Amino acid sequence: MRLTPLQQILIYVAADTSLNVSSRVFQIYCTWYFLKVEFKEESLSLVLLTVWITSTVLLPFSGVLADRFKKSWVLLTASLLIMVAASSAIGVANASSLSENHYWLPLELSVVGIIFSVGIALIFPLGTPLIPEIACTETDIHRGIRLKSSMYVVNLLFGPTLAGLVIGRYGGVAALHLSITAAALGLCLSLAFFGVFERIPVVQTIQTDTFHFFRALRDGVRRVLSIEAERAIAIASLCANMLLVPFIFLILPAKILSHGLTMLDLAGVEIAVGVGIFAASSILVHQLQRVLTEHGIASLGVCVLGASIFAFAYVDNLWLLRLLALALGIGLTTFNVTVNTKRAVSIPAGYRSTMESTLLFFCTITVPVGLWLSKSFLQVCSPNQVIVYGSALFSLAIATVVLSRSLRLMLNAPKALVPYYAQTNGSLF
Repeated sequence: MRLTPLQQILIYVAADTSLNVSSRVFQIYCTWYFLKVEFKEESLSLVLLTVWITSTVLLPFSGVLADRFKKSWVLLTASLLIMVAASSAIGVANASSLSENHYWLPLELSVVGIIFSVGIALIFPLGTPLIPEIACTETDIHRGIRLKSSMYVVNLLFGPTLAGLVIGRYGGVAALHLSITAAALGLCLSLAFFGVFERIPVVQTIQTDTFHFFRALRDGVRRVLSIEAERAIAIASLCANMLLVPFIFLILPAKILSHGLTMLDLAGVEIAVGVGIFAASSILVHQLQRVLTEHGIASLGVCVLGASIFAFAYVDNLWLLRLLALALGIGLTTFNVTVNTKRAVSIPAGYRSTMESTLLFFCTITVPVGLWLSKSFLQVCSPNQVIVYGSALFSLAIATVVLSRSLRLMLNAPKALVPYYAQTNGSLF
């Protein structure tokens, strides 16, 4: 049965979301087990660090594979790996419950985490490259990326929230059953997508031997660093993520809880972020296109994002915190949807996955540094002070997006048969 591009995108996004939820639920289980049962924070750090290192290091390689092989194959392979990981997690948990010696448990869960990470690394760079292979027009690509971005809130909030509720009511192993259920749903949807996906012919840039594989990997890095607009995006994302990720996962919870508010209040603020993401992806970005250029929208988005984070340092009222969280979600999605859509049509077919994974690698590699710095500063400073200090770094991201001429030209480039980067940097493709 032939499906419309939107229907294919819906199946892909649903599969991607289910697989990410499965992985996130596993991480919440590890957090609960090592902090609430074993009281071993160092063991939790080992598992989470292993997960991050694996997924980050594999990102550039997964992009090369996605450009070489049919992306529906990549998605299906990732779903199989995540299904194996979720099944293994239940086996490890059940075996642990029958033994009094849990010495090897951190290592066993680390191995499970590595399998999860390999699967996530394979699907992480698929979104921006895959949607242009399904949708032909920039309008449809924009709609698909808006839909993909709106699912960010599900990955960020729904998985952990649902896992917390299940653990609180039924126990930790129940969360792992939730994880394998999400993985099974993702596998079924991946199989469905594999059956309906019709690949648009792309240029093959990678050969089968090892030498050419690493040459493609090197060329992906070279393109991102050589193209001025890509370099500007990488610098802006690097600076922004050093504050944004620690703010969401560490600084914001510390601020709210230190002011006598509850975990329920924190959940309300996080839900407001999700509402902002949905509002921007479904309504606001489309409306802004009527009055602003693409560069104007991206600049507005990053400014709203930075200003809302900075304002958190001076606000303690719960309703105002929720309002700022709403603005944060709007700014984040407005920037991401605009930039990702234009990048998708600016990069020639056959090169998107490699360049996307390379850019993601540069964007995420500084996250642990930001988390470590934030944790260190929180020991000697208040959360409000950490926000103010971090905002100085975020201002560099704002300046890069607003002032970069190359980024402005790329974002405002008119529609053309030849991709923008092929016009401006033809020697790289």
